[in-house]
Amino acid sequence: MIWCASSRAENFCDRSNRLSCLPQANQNTLSFALTSFAFAIVCANSFSKSPGIAALKCTFQALESCLAPPKHIQAFLAEQSPDVLLLAHLLPIGTTHADYLRAAKRLGIRTAFPVRGWDNLTNKGLLRDAPDAVLVWNDLQAKEARDLHGIPEENLRLTGAPLCDPWFEREPSRSREEFCRDVGLRDERPILLYVCSSGFVARNEVDFVRSWIERLRARGGVFAEAGFLVRPHPLNAAQWADVDLGDGAKVWPRFGEAPHDEASRDNYFDTLYHSNAVVGINSTAQIESAIVGRSVHTILADEFKETQEGTLHFHYLKADEFGLLHVARTFDEHAEQLEAALRGEDDDGRNERFLKRFVRPLGLDRSASGLVADEIERLGNSPAPAPDRGPALAPAVRVALAPFAWFEGRSAERRLETRAAKQTPTADLMRLVRKRALHRTGAPVVAGPWLGSEVEELLYWIPFLRWAQTATFGLRDRLTVVARASSAAWYEGIGSTHADAADFEGEPTIPPKLIEELRGELAAGDPKAPFSRRRLEFPAAQSGGDVFTGAWGVGAVLAMLEGRTAVVDTPPDERDRRLVESFLPGRLQVAELAQV
Repeated sequence: MIWCASSRAENFCDRSNRLSCLPQANQNTLSFALTSFAFAIVCANSFSKSPGIAALKCTFQALESCLAPPKHIQAFLAEQSPDVLLLAHLLPIGTTHADYLRAAKRLGIRTAFPVRGWDNLTNKGLLRDAPDAVLVWNDLQAKEARDLHGIPEENLRLTGAPLCDPWFEREPSRSREEFCRDVGLRDERPILLYVCSSGFVARNEVDFVRSWIERLRARGGVFAEAGFLVRPHPLNAAQWADVDLGDGAKVWPRFGEAPHDEASRDNYFDTLYHSNAVVGINSTAQIESAIVGRSVHTILADEFKETQEGTLHFHYLKADEFGLLHVARTFDEHAEQLEAALRGEDDDGRNERFLKRFVRPLGLDRSASGLVADEIERLGNSPAPAPDRGPALAPAVRVALAPFAWFEGRSAERRLETRAAKQTPTADLMRLVRKRALHRTGAPVVAGPWLGSEVEELLYWIPFLRWAQTATFGLRDRLTVVARASSAAWYEGIGSTHADAADFEGEPTIPPKLIEELRGELAAGDPKAPFSRRRLEFPAAQSGGDVFTGAWGVGAVLAMLEGRTAVVDTPPDERDRRLVESFLPGRLQVAELAQV
């Protein structure tokens, strides 16, 4: 198959029956090292035009260009002989798609690279070879491709942003009243939405957002009663798992959510649509907010200086000529801008101006996905390029580099051995979960069914799944939970699909026996540890309720999960008791006679 940037591009795959799957390949460790050096030098050269730096960059790039693509990749492409090879992940350092690109060029196969994100050409890595067609959003990305990556002008195709297409024609899935009821805010009050950034931009955003809300509340006026809604970044959501921002301020979705299916896209679009103004540091969500027509704001914060003004792509959002952001340098200025937005006084046309320049430069009514598909089809109908045999001196250079390749390979092996020695059974389990969640086939990740003790299902299995889907990007969208009918209701909010254990046939991706073997280690976990290391996540307790009295069992556990106190006349075993006292403190009381 061809790696597609959009649903419309997939139509091109249907029209070509000569496209087939790209298997994963082993990374070339020397290529990884040389590319890393070259990318670091390119970054340095962006700020320093020293001839010495430029010469060093050219040297590393020339050495790397002499490396041959892996033989098994070249043989695979020769066997499949595709009309076009469409590569999705060329920029990350060490990506195997770069090997496919070089192999395709050796064979004279047409190649195309659709740039997926607005910041990809400035902070993801360096293109090692030039695809026949690089599909960029706009003239600004075209300049980045030329200046930073050395892509010839004739290889550039301007298409707009396929990533943003879903938000142009979408309509809200629920009314404001329904949305506010779902997130826990009052529908008659204005909503200020804060869209969080990735870990690269803002590793710890909680303290900043908490202070931001408190300072706005203290100003009174419209902020005194406004609702505040925080949307965690799906790759940086763990920090928000147990944050309470006070009355009238909600974190939603609590564990983050990438808009990958219809339900999650509805949630995301409705969040933007029903908000009155949007605030963020440096995020794609700010662009998507402009598409929905919302006023978009930022404050130049000292704690994020390097990842706001220190990045090239942020300056597009704030550019005087076409930027979409209302930028404030002080908090007072920021608050005044937000007040104007909540009064509806800030519609100066900047959103449309930005979208015409950056997102859909060929026309706001023209789908970028369709233009990408057209360019790929046009490339497929063009004459195939002549095979590129590589530099004439490449064989001699490879012989000279062989000792360095051996040394780099041994270093990589030692790093893997060191890492393996530090692994624990729990870490092995999480490596399995992440591997399946990110598997290129897109196959579902099947968990369950748990057929053992219901108490342990409630205390170990379900909390683990709840934690794993939050801590592992992409898992929730692909997670299918298989459960007994009697316990199916306990899995609400976990996974995207549920199945009845009575109808299940086959082998689970995450078998319950792995958790059964780790119960002791999980029970000894620290609930105050960083979210990424907890391994268990229990639902937020509801407010009070009747005390449960009776034997230790399912009823007692359910009462504690609801936030109620359970007084039991038969004590749990030591392991379960240790877990409850750590993760559900103060909710279990053992009757005095039962402790004798």
